[in-house]
Amino acid sequence: MHAPTSSKAKWEGFMSPQTETKVSVGFKAGVKEYKLTYYTPEYQTKDTDLLAAFRVTPQLGVPPEEAGAAVAAESSTGTWIWTDELTSLDCYKGQCYRIKR
Repeated sequence: MHAPTSSKAKWEGFMSPQTETKVSVGFKAGVKEYKLTYYTPEYQTKDTDLLAAFRVTPQLGVPPEEAGAAVAAESSTGTWIWTDELTSLDCYKGQCYRIKR
């Protein structure tokens, strides 16, 4: 007979430190900041643009620009575009270009 193992012992060492979720990490889980690609304050809207407004409350410690850029990314290309056969990302990605505080 084997001695019963605790649930903690069963999973100990299962997840590497790189993939383990930690509350103190906050928004730093991503590969790079969304605002590097999706925050473009200099953007001038065009008549052909589809505009949407979102009300966002950033997590404590997250800059509004990063939160807005994350919404733009995940509302457009950040979730579903996985091909090299399409037009340049800059032609169709969502963009956060204005933040009201």
